[in-house]
This record gives sequence, structure tokens and C-alpha cells, in this order.
Amino acid sequence: MYNNFTITANGDITASGNGTFYATGTYKLAKSSGTANIQMNGSTLNNLTIDAGATYTLLDNLALNGTFNLTNGTFDGNGKVVTMGNYTDAASISGTYKIGAGGYLKLANQNNFNVLSGGIFEAIGSSGSVATITNQGNSGRYNFSVESGATIKANNYLFEYMSASGIYLKDGSTIDSNNKFNIGTFTNPYSGGTCL
Repeated sequence: MYNNFTITANGDITASGNGTFYATGTYKLAKSSGTANIQMNGSTLNNLTIDAGATYTLLDNLALNGTFNLTNGTFDGNGKVVTMGNYTDAASISGTYKIGAGGYLKLANQNNFNVLSGGIFEAIGSSGSVATITNQGNSGRYNFSVESGATIKANNYLFEYMSASGIYLKDGSTIDSNNKFNIGTFTNPYSGGTCL
């Protein structure tokens, strides 16, 4: 698949056996309702867009070299590892992003992860299996912002290796009333920076 091509899938996107996906172009997931699955089988994608009414559940680990756009619908990380971005590539969340208990969101150095108006970000783990937001390979720092009109839910979480602005909750953003950073850890912040 060439770099400027887009493939649209209206259901599951799964690879198995010896199958993999090309690491070029853009994959767009667009199922209108219900549920669907994502299975990468060791593939690395370039760009991924979800513009759907469905909930997409990750069945194994996901690696992206380019941008991630969650325009509509739900992405359920299902406790898997999502490695996202290459240097300053951006993630834009207008739907619902869930890490899941035991899951990881690993962001590249200077990656921009933006929860936009109407978007919901959930870092909800369990007492023995936290939801982790971190860097890639213990190297670099990422930018994470929750914009006006967006919501963050956090409980049993770990945030680490943020940029100087930390997890930046902008004026007009919302912290969920139940999952309000109840139990969790911020560690390895930028020297002289903020955590939240």
C-alpha cells in the first residue's frame, strides 16, 4: 500500500498465521455500530484513523509509526501495549480511548497526545494491574493535553516521563467525578516541571 493510499475497513481488521499489514498509508476503521476487533499479529502500521460508531477492541499489541486519529467511536486497548508515534507525530482523540487494566500507552519523544473537545480518555486499571502511560524504551518525553470540552478518567494508573507541562488539563476540561485520579502514581517528571 502506497504512502498516500487509504484503506477503509467496515468490520474487523485482523491478521493471523504469517499474515501482517503494510507499514505504509492509512488504515481507516469505520464500522457504524456494534463491536469489532483489531489484531496486528506483530505488524507496525503507519497511520490509523477510527471514525466509527462501533467499539474496536485490541486483541494483541499495536505499534504505530505515524498519526492516530480517533474521530468517533471507542478504542478499547483491552490491557494490551500500544506504542504510538515517531518523534512529533500526533494523536487526536475525539472519541473514547480506553487503556484497560494492565495496559500500556507508550508515546514517542515529543509525541503530541491530544484529547479534544468531546473526547474521553480512560486510564482505569485495577489494584494489581494499573493502566500505564509512559515513553518508549525509557527514552524521551511526550506532550499530553486534555482540551476544553474533553474528559479524563483516571484510577489505578501510572503516568511517567511527561514533558515539562505534565498531564496538561486545560481550562474547560473535565475530570470524571468517579475516576478522579483516586489511586495512582506520577513519577519521573521533567526536572522543574509539573505532573498535573
